Amino acid sequence: MSIEPNVFLTDACNQRCLFCSSAGEDRVQTPAEIRACILANKGGVSLEGGEPALCRHLPKWTRFARRSGVRDIMLCTNGSPFVREAPVRALLRAGVT
Repeated sequence: MSIEPNVFLTDACNQRCLFCSSAGEDRVQTPAEIRACILANKGGVSLEGGEPALCRHLPKWTRFARRSGVRDIMLCTNGSPFVREAPVRALLRAGVT
């Protein structure tokens, strides 16, 4: 059984995008499910939500994925939390590719 490479960190969002694929869905994973997903997908994972940048644990999970040897760490975001440079640099340092 394969585990999809999508990590759902939160259902919180700061937008109401018409094209949102997760609106009204409860896809948030438990820490154990997140850990298993990351460990099972060394080629790459996509950190998603709602808006994953609203998850206070985003840097922690990014670092965990990097330290676990995940090659590509993608962030599926609406981008609005990144109007300042500091949060972007912090996630790049944590391992987002």
